[in-house]
Amino acid sequence: MGTGNKLVTVPRCLVIVFQCAETHAPHLTSLGPVSQYIQPEKRLKTRKQSHTADSLSGGMAEANVKKGHSRKGSLGRSFLNLSRKGSQALGGGAHSPSDQAVDHELINRKQSVSHNAVITVRTKLSDDEQLNASNEMIHQFLRATGGDQELAIRRLRDTLRWRVAERVDTLMCRICLKQDGGHYLQVIGHDALNRPILYSCMSMPLNRSMEENKRHMICTFEQAIRSMPSGVEQWVWLSDFHGFGFKDTDPRLAKIFLDVSAKHYPERLGLFYCIDAPGIFNVLWKCINSMVDPITRSKVRFLPFDINKKHSALAADLTESLGEDTAAWVLKEMAQNRNKKVAKRKVYPYGANFAEAGNAATVDGHDLRGTEEFIRSCTANNSILIPPANLKALQEEGKSVSNATLSTLKGAV
Repeated sequence: MGTGNKLVTVPRCLVIVFQCAETHAPHLTSLGPVSQYIQPEKRLKTRKQSHTADSLSGGMAEANVKKGHSRKGSLGRSFLNLSRKGSQALGGGAHSPSDQAVDHELINRKQSVSHNAVITVRTKLSDDEQLNASNEMIHQFLRATGGDQELAIRRLRDTLRWRVAERVDTLMCRICLKQDGGHYLQVIGHDALNRPILYSCMSMPLNRSMEENKRHMICTFEQAIRSMPSGVEQWVWLSDFHGFGFKDTDPRLAKIFLDVSAKHYPERLGLFYCIDAPGIFNVLWKCINSMVDPITRSKVRFLPFDINKKHSALAADLTESLGEDTAAWVLKEMAQNRNKKVAKRKVYPYGANFAEAGNAATVDGHDLRGTEEFIRSCTANNSILIPPANLKALQEEGKSVSNATLSTLKGAV
């Protein structure tokens, strides 16, 4: 940081984000104290060969230089440009490698672990552990640990203890059971490879509690697993960043997601779409980037919300990955969430309310519950959305899902 380097104006909101990252998660970032970047006039010195594009990894800064893009301009504008080009930086985009390539990668990883290794691990588990650990789960932990059997066993046991402590097998979101619109993360259908699709939108949930959001995320992960057809092990997450603001930049929330998914749901993520991510999000990405392993990072795609364009990258990518009907549902969902008057009328039906919702869950011809295929599946199989243990308890009480009261379901949370 020599005295001859050019100064770049730093927006106040980004200064606050840097300070938040330092305060709450200093171990997640290599940025160092904000004071070394910010001068009294709140300006930022940058080295000649450095650029904030490095926060997205993959050499985006060097790519811009080769393409003749200038590195000059405000930091905020640089971040905004990155959010528009992020899918290219991370291997996404309308003409990126197809989902089938990702599926081939999963097949190759599964082949890297032998059936004998799974059996060997199983023999080292207690009777209770064997009862609660499927061969599929053991296989996933072996893949996640590179075939290290002892490490896989330690991680597997940690997850089994965690599932008991969190009561995962009967867990339902208590916020969604008592507060309409509490959360807005749910399974809405399946992609072209029959992987369940999770959709979330930043502007829609009313509840912002970290602990309750974690519980809701676990519930949704379990629903996704229960909706997987035979042979499917991964899900696709569509994260719609519409409504993303300063309140969402706390790195602790990202750390909760990474801790839960990496520790207890290894090998589950097929694709993660970051849609319409604002420039400020890239600061948060910088904080958590080092915590994300390369395989997971390669599955992240950044796409703009550009459906009004003649050649929409978002529409093309989603149509290829999800299929035409499912992509159409997602695009309409996102469009509605950007209309404040329409968005206020949307309340996702949770638990026993799902099958009975019908017209109440339809807004301007759009069924909030998901695609027609998914609604049929859930209506025919109540255990997708409601844990089997809870359904068994209802049966023992002589009750059906249709006449189950919210208080009955709350007893399981």
